[in-house]
Amino acid sequence: MEAAGREEGTTPAAAVIVAAGDGRRMGLAAGVAKVFALVAGKPVVARALGPFLRHPRVTQVVLVLRPCDRELLGTDRIAGWNPPSGVLLAEGGRTRRESVLAGLRALGLARGSATPDEEDARPVLVHDGARPFVDPRDLDALLAALEGADGAVPGAPLSSSLKRVDPDLWIAESPDRARHRLALTPQAFRMRTLREALEQAGRAGREVSDCAEAVAAAGGRVRMIEARSPDLKITFPADLDLAEALLARTRREY
Repeated sequence: MEAAGREEGTTPAAAVIVAAGDGRRMGLAAGVAKVFALVAGKPVVARALGPFLRHPRVTQVVLVLRPCDRELLGTDRIAGWNPPSGVLLAEGGRTRRESVLAGLRALGLARGSATPDEEDARPVLVHDGARPFVDPRDLDALLAALEGADGAVPGAPLSSSLKRVDPDLWIAESPDRARHRLALTPQAFRMRTLREALEQAGRAGREVSDCAEAVAAAGGRVRMIEARSPDLKITFPADLDLAEALLARTRREY
């Protein structure tokens, strides 16, 4: 569905940054989420937000946080960081699926003058707030790939051999790694397509690993682009060292 009165390639987009995970594996202070860990003096989530806030087609951004994390905003525990003015806040759910839906609801409540049909057709980019490095060229490519598809996802080639194992960890198959990709974020969809797919998964009692899985399970066609963004998700303390090294080497603005 196309927003009335606009060319497909100029339809304003929105972004949902999901940052509702905890920091247990990061060894952070109790109650501090991993997205608030610092990379070169700046929280991971702040770096994740930046490319969306600077992109000319992204007109709304919602940050999904755990309820307890909203109380930390602006405090010394997270280096005094606050989301930039204009960023919407939403409360995350128990699962990733619920957290993304919470972000979509926040966007719907703040849609302004957009009609329901325009809102349904609006592109939305869903990103993992623990991935601090997003190449803006990926945002352009995802929004372009969404034309004629139900979803678009960045993918990274596999650098190691891939094995399928049985329950006892015996190798059962060696798939062709050239035909497989690691699915990254951000992922792009139409607002209604994503909302209905996530709701359908909920009614079926099925949780999903990412939004692309939900849309594909609902019958949608999801296209993959070759990712330019670094495949780095902050999960363990060593990832912060990798992030700082990458930042120093690339000298890009993240």
